[in-house]
Order: sequence, then C-alpha cells, then structure tokens
Amino acid sequence: MSADQETTTLRVQRVRKRGPSAVVFSGLVIDSSGAASPKAPRYAVLVPLRVLSTEVQEGQWWRVSGSYEDVRFDVDGWQVQERRLYAMRLELLRPSGEHVVQLLARSPAFPGIGEVKARKLWEALGAELYDALEDKDHARLAKYIGLDLASVLVDGWAAYGDADAVAAFQHMGLDLSVSQKVLAAYRSEALSAVTEDPYRLFVVV
Repeated sequence: MSADQETTTLRVQRVRKRGPSAVVFSGLVIDSSGAASPKAPRYAVLVPLRVLSTEVQEGQWWRVSGSYEDVRFDVDGWQVQERRLYAMRLELLRPSGEHVVQLLARSPAFPGIGEVKARKLWEALGAELYDALEDKDHARLAKYIGLDLASVLVDGWAAYGDADAVAAFQHMGLDLSVSQKVLAAYRSEALSAVTEDPYRLFVVV
C-alpha cells in the first residue's frame, strides 16, 4: 500500500459493505457547497469502526484523512480506476437527513409528501430544512413542493415534529423506526423523555 496521505471531503454515494470491524463506502469529492468535482478520482473508503462516531449513511458529508493507493481493475471488460482511502480520522460535516426524510415521507401527519419530495427538500435545504419547518416558512418550502404541500408540512410539523429530537436521534444512531415511534409517543417532549430516561426507548418498540 502506498504511503501517500491526504485529507478530502466526500459525499457518501453508497455503503458497499458493513463488517464486524469496518465499513466500506463509495464517495464523491465535493467542495464546500456540496458540488462534485468532475476531475477527482472515484473513491472507495475503508473505515475501521473504532474511528467512527456514528453510522455511515448515503448522502452524508465526511472530512476524511488517511493513506491511499490508486488501483485499476476490470468490470465486465471495462477498466476502472479507483482511489482506495484507508481512513485514520473522520469528521461528519453534514448528516444524511435520513431521519427527517423518512419522517416526512412515512408519517400520516404529512399526507401527500412522500419520499421523493421529502428527499428533494433535504437535498435543496440540508439542515436548514429544520429551520424552515420550525419557522413555518411557507414561501421557502413552496419553492420546492408548491404552496399546498408547504402548508401540509408546516401544519404537520407543528403537531408532530421536533427538529432537535430528529437531529439528535440520528446522531445517536437510533433506528429510523424507533425514532419515529418515540416521536409519535412523546411528540414535543421526545428528546427530553429519552434523555431523562433512556429505558423509555424499550417501551415504544
């Protein structure tokens, strides 16, 4: 393996493998705005579980440091070049938003949203989606899904959502279905309920 070292920012395209001691994911090099660099190599990143702070998910942005080697291999007769990065340090710059995407897509509090529209909102706004929901910013949401569905989102979030809880549960690594059950059971008190007594998680599952 090459002794070359680098630090780069990657967006997770796909988790290739989850093993007992490491995770391997495909990543795209991105700039500070999230735009992919077309001239950058394709990445396969091997991450030992001991250096991970949270579960790797598609769409996350990670700042990764480690050693790498450039390799070529054959796929169905095509030569593919890939940079294999062996991660030594990682920093999660932006979560995937999977918890809020699935909450908006699946909860009966948000009829008509669905996964495609929920994911479109996250891709456009990122973590600022929480602010738009909390601030009841109809106009900002309507730019992506129309005014009628923006009203559905705002009304549903007022009755059901909790930005701090959704974000915190994702960072805790809670399963999506568990997070949604906790939110349904405790609503605006979800985060404080779990923080005060983690055993409440077992009550709802």
